Amino acid sequence: MDENMNETEIIYGLKNDDRRVFEYVFDTFFPQVHFFATRLIDESEEARDIVIRVFQTFWNLKQNFESINNVKAFLYITTRNNCLNYLDYRHRQEQGRKEYESRLLRVKDEKTTERKVIEAELLSIIYRKVEELPERCREIFKLTYFEGLKAGEIAQRLNISTSTVTTQRSIAIKHLREVLTDENFIMLCLVFNHGWHLMHNTA
Repeated sequence: MDENMNETEIIYGLKNDDRRVFEYVFDTFFPQVHFFATRLIDESEEARDIVIRVFQTFWNLKQNFESINNVKAFLYITTRNNCLNYLDYRHRQEQGRKEYESRLLRVKDEKTTERKVIEAELLSIIYRKVEELPERCREIFKLTYFEGLKAGEIAQRLNISTSTVTTQRSIAIKHLREVLTDENFIMLCLVFNHGWHLMHNTA
């Protein structure tokens, strides 16, 4: 499929039940919407389930969209509402737990929600840049910063030396530092594990 499918092709495909277009929209927006939901409810697996259900609803309503902005607004607003419903449910199930009450208030705060949308958009850019890394660099970077594995653990899993892990990891970080804006690189450091090491391993 064309990695640069344009808006006209997407809207036309949705109105004509083109499953390939749905897959394109899913692959494009799922990471950032999932991150957005996770930031709202602080439960990654539940957030994943919520977002998958949102995309199912999106597909059922696919013929109603006239622009990509409509699609994005639907995904974020529906995800936010579903997260709010989930937190409300948890609050009712666990009366007296202040953390859910506090999180409910934060989700209802429009400014907080807008900020998390921006964070999700930035993260989608970061994910795309990570996917552009050479295969070995990308694999080691993900194992380090997505899964939180140490160099020795990665070396054992991939059957390579620890020095190869650290070298490839440094190459990946230097590349990302070059291709990301300062804002996006700081976001990368804040979101992933070992952010302090990541920020200072760019020499």
